[in-house]
Amino acid sequence: MYTREEASKLRQAFWTAFGQYMSPIPSAEGVKQNWINYKTGLKDVYFRMQADHEKASISIDISQKDIEIQEIFY
Repeated sequence: MYTREEASKLRQAFWTAFGQYMSPIPSAEGVKQNWINYKTGLKDVYFRMQADHEKASISIDISQKDIEIQEIFY
């Protein structure tokens, strides 16, 4: 297991490397994009990024507060 400080440094190193890797890749509109803070343009739809010492994942999170809309999605 990593200490909190080691885990923090590992996450920081991962996201720094990820940002450098994605930096030259333009958005769909052809402009420079900050991929870590990517705005979907859709209400309650988010990109979630998680990394730890075993894996890294990127997901699309649909988090509607309205129960009826949740039922449509799920």
